[in-house]
Amino acid sequence: MGTKNSKTQRGITITVDNGDPNPNPNPNPITIDWCAGMNVQTAMEKAYDKTHALNGSAKFYFALEFYGKYGYYVIMIDGKDESTSEHTYWHLAVNGHSTLHGIDSTILNDGDVVEFKYEKYNSDSHKGSSVEIKFLKNQKK
Repeated sequence: MGTKNSKTQRGITITVDNGDPNPNPNPNPITIDWCAGMNVQTAMEKAYDKTHALNGSAKFYFALEFYGKYGYYVIMIDGKDESTSEHTYWHLAVNGHSTLHGIDSTILNDGDVVEFKYEKYNSDSHKGSSVEIKFLKNQKK
């Protein structure tokens, strides 16, 4: 009789760096179960549900904005809004790599780490990232 080869699911981890010297108010990191076809938006919604269930009120919450062909981008996490006047934005990276597309079209794999970092726009370090897309869009306003 052969043995069944099963892979242990690791889940998705979401981390938030709000750029403040004070500790972030959300339970950081948040780990949620992964499922095939999951995108970042679904992972964020599951993290919201998980923190709400644990604490009776959501300790991880966010707001989104639609950026046309790029999809939905995060514009606020845990009450900290982006500031177009100060050129500070929420930067999304998966496994340390910047993403270009929105959270609704960034598909995750089991074990991925989703990172949100509140950063000031820098043309060198944010080239080809969601932060560059946001910055350029806001310059046209």
